[in-house]
Amino acid sequence: MLDGVRSTMRSYDFIDPVEVEGLEVYAGGGAPGGFSDPCGTIAIWTRIQVRRR
Repeated sequence: MLDGVRSTMRSYDFIDPVEVEGLEVYAGGGAPGGFSDPCGTIAIWTRIQVRRR
């Protein structure tokens, strides 16, 4: 997950580490709300705002 939006592993290749504001790691289905995944979730929060459609 990147800034609250589900994304593919490929999209993480383009993140500048300087822009990372925070990380959250959840094992199994422990992520909050609609972000939960049976395999776990890694949430990456950046300083850049992503527009949602």
